Amino acid sequence: MRLHSLTSRVLWIIASSAIALSSSMTSFGQTVKTVLNFDGTNGAYPVNSALVQGRDGHLYGTTTGDGITTFGTIFRFKPSGEGSTLYRFNGSEGIGPAGGVTLVSDGNFYGTTQAGGTFGEGTLFRVSPGGQLAVLYNFTGGADGGVPLSAPIEGSDGNLYGTTVSSSTGTAGTIYKYSAGKLTTIYSFDTAHGYFPVGLVQGTDGYLYASTALGGTYGFGSYLKVSTSGILKNTHALRGSAYGPAGALVQGSDGNLYGALDGGGLYKKGAIGLLNQTTGLLSTLFSLGANSSDGTSPSGALVQGVDKSFYGVTVGGGQRSAGVIFEFTSAGTYSELFSFIPPSNGLGVLPYTLKQHTTGEFFGVTVVGGAKGLGSIYSLEVGVGPFLSLQKYQGKLGSTTQILGQGLTGVTNVTYNGVPATAFEVVSDTYMTAVVPLGASSGSIVVTTPTGSLQTDKTFIIRK
Repeated sequence: MRLHSLTSRVLWIIASSAIALSSSMTSFGQTVKTVLNFDGTNGAYPVNSALVQGRDGHLYGTTTGDGITTFGTIFRFKPSGEGSTLYRFNGSEGIGPAGGVTLVSDGNFYGTTQAGGTFGEGTLFRVSPGGQLAVLYNFTGGADGGVPLSAPIEGSDGNLYGTTVSSSTGTAGTIYKYSAGKLTTIYSFDTAHGYFPVGLVQGTDGYLYASTALGGTYGFGSYLKVSTSGILKNTHALRGSAYGPAGALVQGSDGNLYGALDGGGLYKKGAIGLLNQTTGLLSTLFSLGANSSDGTSPSGALVQGVDKSFYGVTVGGGQRSAGVIFEFTSAGTYSELFSFIPPSNGLGVLPYTLKQHTTGEFFGVTVVGGAKGLGSIYSLEVGVGPFLSLQKYQGKLGSTTQILGQGLTGVTNVTYNGVPATAFEVVSDTYMTAVVPLGASSGSIVVTTPTGSLQTDKTFIIRK
């Protein structure tokens, strides 16, 4: 079933009917364990909620309800499991935030609601780490689109870019830009090139890459390459052999773009694909469903870990056909790491994309199930140590880099590909800044702490 091809409103209905699949909370071995169960007081049904790490070391996300209403919440939790509600929607500022929130360089989080607002078509909002929320824009459903199903991304230019899935003007959704308090439509999707966007990412080449689930030349969706000014540069139409993007593409350390597809492949149960950033050609790297232990129908974007392997989740397949967590290495090896087995493991079902915290652990959500049937948060330990992540993985000489990590108190040195930074500031144990030194070149950023060195998970790119 192509869950991603439904709006979150429909997915919420499907998820609600599956609550009975999981009813108890138990840890499953020492690799995967329940971190937090949603119980209504801290939200319910984290539909398509990608997690994001904040400057305080907490992880943040969204739920579409609270067990009583469908207004939704923004939640945060520590990796150790202590969680709380950052903000509870009351309906006037939007309904049903889905897709999580994005940490932006100003230190605030930005997200969208899929409904409500002045025109009933959803809103774009900003929320501070202290929980103060402001509605920035009310979508009208006209040329600006409506029903945004995911949080915007921050571009290399400092502007926000995001997508909507519907419009009353005949277009099938939009890509929008939010800059200096103004929202503008830069691209309108259509059936010929692909529509119903399920993910957006900016490549190192500066272009936006949109994953669409429907339309295109063959009707199976497409990957679109669009400039930040809204010019369509390239279209890769998906075919029946590999189709249905499960989420946004992710740029690998080799420069190529990787994505999970929930349809097609040799066994018609999904695949892992590679989109060459230069040529725009798509290659199928692995077909899911060759045996019962494989997962089927991936859910959400892949994530490349600090160990360079790709990790993801599926909503089908595995020991009880309830989905798996999998690893795909750069050498092309696929491994099932964990099977969701309702109700015995108590983690819930309908998992969504993973997030690696700078402790080295991965975290993910299930939409329903868990102790209260309202979804859960779980962790995955794969045996890697702590690392650094960046707000932006590119910058000019003399610009300021925002660095996330842990154990940063007492940092004595910061280097950019071996060149020492002449200025840095430790703001807290989990957040610091540094100035890109003259003479630096693209490479890893290394921070020296009292207990050892920490390195970035990705290459920092020097821009002219």
